[in-house]
Amino acid sequence: MMPALLLALLQAANPTVGDTIWIERRLPLPGGAEVRPAAWPLEGNLGLLGRPVVRRDGGDAIVAYPVVAWAAGTHRLTVPGPILIRADGRSDTLPAELRTVVVASVLPDGAEP
Repeated sequence: MMPALLLALLQAANPTVGDTIWIERRLPLPGGAEVRPAAWPLEGNLGLLGRPVVRRDGGDAIVAYPVVAWAAGTHRLTVPGPILIRADGRSDTLPAELRTVVVASVLPDGAEP
């Protein structure tokens, strides 16, 4: 019982400065359609760590961006809308989504940064 509780506590913790944070967006995928991630020029205390990843889960597509935060606190993100390319060649750029990520410090309380 104790290991399960410890695992639940670890999974519930906020990411810390320097961690890889995967920002994901799930969307239903019409038959024969493809999804392409949009470019995301992050600036300031947040940065991309690599290219976005697209994976399928049943009839959905999941677009995931690897992000890092260089400062603790609450960060508000505007995640760009992916591009949906339908089987007939038509394409749609989906609207952006707002996200909030809370990042914890790696320093103990009271320590000078």
